[in-house]
Amino acid sequence: MNLGGRMRGCLTIGILFAIAGSIMAGPVYAEVERSAPEDLPAPSASVSESPSGTLPPSPSTSAKKLSNYEIYELQALLAETVYDQKKTLPALGDLLTFYEKMIGIKCMSRITSELTYSGNPTDPLCLELIDKTLRLHSNNPTALCARDGIDAKSCRNASESVTFGVYSVQANDGMSDEAVRANLDEKIASSKNAPAIEKLEIKLFELKSRRKSPGKEADALNAQIKKMYAKLLALTCFGARVRLAPFGSRTKKPEVTKNKLIEELAALPGGRATPTATATVKPPPNSYDPVRILEERCLAHIKDSTTYAPQFPPGICQRWGYHSPQCIDAKRVEARTNAAVKKADATPEPTVRGFISF
Repeated sequence: MNLGGRMRGCLTIGILFAIAGSIMAGPVYAEVERSAPEDLPAPSASVSESPSGTLPPSPSTSAKKLSNYEIYELQALLAETVYDQKKTLPALGDLLTFYEKMIGIKCMSRITSELTYSGNPTDPLCLELIDKTLRLHSNNPTALCARDGIDAKSCRNASESVTFGVYSVQANDGMSDEAVRANLDEKIASSKNAPAIEKLEIKLFELKSRRKSPGKEADALNAQIKKMYAKLLALTCFGARVRLAPFGSRTKKPEVTKNKLIEELAALPGGRATPTATATVKPPPNSYDPVRILEERCLAHIKDSTTYAPQFPPGICQRWGYHSPQCIDAKRVEARTNAAVKKADATPEPTVRGFISF
C-alpha cells in the first residue's frame, strides 16, 4: 500500500475507534437472557446478550438508542478494517465474534423461546452474513447451525468441535490489541460489580448451607439457589470471544487448553476440554479449530452452577453460547421438567372414601 493508502486506512481506523469508543462509553451489561427472544452475547465487553436486540435504557443519555444489531454492525466494520490491515487469526476471531452475534439476531432470533430452528433461512441479510462467515471460517458452528438447523448433524458436529480458553479481566491475555482497548470498559464494570458479586456469593453460601432433606421447603430453597447462580453469571460473564487455532492443533496439542478450571469443566456431563484424537484428514479451505474464550470468574461460576445442577440452562448457555445445540438441549430439558411439575401440581389428589361397618 502507498503512503496515501496507509494514511486513509489509519484515518478510517481512527474514525471507527472513535465510534466504537462512544458506543462502549455507556454502562456494561452482563451476558444474560431476558424476556424477549433475541439473546445474544455482548459486543466486546460493553453490551449484554439481549434477546430484544436493543440496549437497556440508560438514564445518562437522551440520544436515540442503538439496537444491539446496529452496534454489532459498527464493531464488525471496525473489525473488518483491522483484519484487512493485519490478516491475523486474532483479528479474524474479533471479526467472527461480531458476525456470529449478527447471525444470531437475523437468523435465529426466536430460538431460545421456541426451542426449535429448522434452518434454510430466506432473509437476504441472514444469508449474506452466513456466506461471509463461512467464506472466512468454513466450519463455523454458528453459521452452520443458522444455515442447516439446530438439530442438523453439521451444526452439532461443528459445535462439538469447540474448545475453551480462559482470560482474566485484569489481564490482556487471549485478546487482540483491539479487544484489549475494549477490555477497559470490562475492567470498570468488574470493579463496579464487585460489591454486588460479593454479597451474592455470601448469600449463595448461606442458602446452600441450609439445604436439608427433599420436600417443598427444599424445592423452594433450590429455586433460590438457582436464582443466585443466574445473577452471578449475569454479573461475571461479559460475553465470549471467538479465537481460532490451526485445524487439528487442538487435538494434537491438548496442552494448549491446560487450565485447571477448563479441565474440571470437561469432567462434567456433556463437557469436553479437548476433542478426542481423530484420523488425520485434509482440512477444507479456511478450516480452523474454534476456541471460545471466557473470563475466568465466569468459568468458575459456570463450573459451580453446573456442578450443582448439571442441566442448569444459564450455566450451559453462558458456556456454549445461547444459539448452541447444548444451550437449546438444556432449555428443552428444563421446559419438559417444568411441564411435568405443572401437570403434577394440577392433578387433584384422589378422594379416599371410608368403609361403612355394620
